[in-house]
Amino acid sequence: MAAPCGSDGNAGTSATIGSQPGADHLADAEIIRDYWKGLEMKVRLVEEPIPVVYATGGPAERMSFGTGPALYDLSGTSLCAAGDAAQLNDAPG
Repeated sequence: MAAPCGSDGNAGTSATIGSQPGADHLADAEIIRDYWKGLEMKVRLVEEPIPVVYATGGPAERMSFGTGPALYDLSGTSLCAAGDAAQLNDAPG
């Protein structure tokens, strides 16, 4: 769902998805870290108490990948772009 962002009437969106965890949480977090670095994002990996990757820049405003014991979660916020959030939410498709 689009939401207003910035000061020029622009819009952006945020989303979170989850999936079953893998067997090696740190290795999975390192894969995500390396991928995001390849997208020229500024990346930070926190290893304790559970591996979590945080990133900003590149193709997104911010991203995170958490390796909780029961569920992996991936969250992101888009860059602001031209458009009215209300109109974008009402658009078909």
